[in-house]
Amino acid sequence: MEILLVSGDYSTQEVGTALKTDQLLCLWSDDDHNDRKLKVSVAYNPYVPTLQGQIEENDKLLRKLSSGRVRKIYLQFGSNIRQLEKSIQWLERNCEPDIDVCGSIFLPIRQVLNRLKAKPLSGVYLDEKFLSNCTHATDLVLETMRLLNHKGYEMVIQHPGVTNFTLGKYALDELLSEL
Repeated sequence: MEILLVSGDYSTQEVGTALKTDQLLCLWSDDDHNDRKLKVSVAYNPYVPTLQGQIEENDKLLRKLSSGRVRKIYLQFGSNIRQLEKSIQWLERNCEPDIDVCGSIFLPIRQVLNRLKAKPLSGVYLDEKFLSNCTHATDLVLETMRLLNHKGYEMVIQHPGVTNFTLGKYALDELLSEL
């Protein structure tokens, strides 16, 4: 069994009203942790646009990892491939090699991009070029998939119910075969 713990943005939570993920992990009993059927996963955003924000995100992940209970890290999706590469290097320096990593892939469908442009999701950092140009977005998704594949990371494709459709100049089957 896998449990994905997502805490969201601490700064938007009222003080004292929410239990932070790292606090919850520390409350977990050793008996729960020793049950190898339970796999605790956490979210990590490698795309925070400011240096201070990324340092804070890294510190949150380190607190979660210090519990000794995390077995998998899910990477948020974003559009800055260079920031993703830097964050992956940071993960490689700071995480135990037995912790699995899973990257998120966002399928750039024009109507969804338009919706995100009008109403961005909190904590999802997509630049204007990604949101405005399906061809660019598709190319970036392919580059991200190649990077994740090269690192041996799993990928979760974020768009429920989509199995085969034209993605800019690629069909999903062709996109996956590019790896």
